[in-house]
Amino acid sequence: MDSTKLKQIEQAEHDKYTELYRNGYRVDANQHRLRYQYRLSAFLQQKIKPADKALEIGCGSGAAVLHLLVNGYNVMGVDITLERVIGNQGRFVEAPVWDMPFDDNKFDCTFSADVLEHVPSVLVGSAINEIFRVTGKLTIHAICTKPSPQGKYLHPTVKPIIWWKEMFEQHNENNIKVIVIDCGEFFVMNSKSAGGFDEEN
Repeated sequence: MDSTKLKQIEQAEHDKYTELYRNGYRVDANQHRLRYQYRLSAFLQQKIKPADKALEIGCGSGAAVLHLLVNGYNVMGVDITLERVIGNQGRFVEAPVWDMPFDDNKFDCTFSADVLEHVPSVLVGSAINEIFRVTGKLTIHAICTKPSPQGKYLHPTVKPIIWWKEMFEQHNENNIKVIVIDCGEFFVMNSKSAGGFDEEN
């Protein structure tokens, strides 16, 4: 894809989510999202050490990042728009997952929840490559495999979880540890049973 077309897609996605957040996207689901992000935070605390550098991809309001920070973890967040980020702005960077402004292997762990299905299908491979580029040891992703009520406008890449696992396997050139799970399965887990994530090398 040429750079002009890529920039057009990036700007369109940025504008779309900025506008959605300004108009209350997910506001009604805030408590649901907070529980979800706190479960993600609790799971991550089982997988990484406080000294590890971690990055949440598609951080939304930044709730999971802030929850990890107050528990002593070294974490940042990145999103295509920071419209919904609350608090500690210095810990957040505005950028798309397929073009993140970080050095190679900068983070020991990268993670996302309910994010990758939002990536335009033509950029999924680029996004996964970019995730692996900035990741040193472990990458964790909970991915929605169901259509959005708004259809492809919000979930342009709806695929079964096995498809996502195969995509990560195909792009994993440096043997990074990968953990991928369906969002629906993740949400029903409580933090004590979060060890049910499927791990792949």
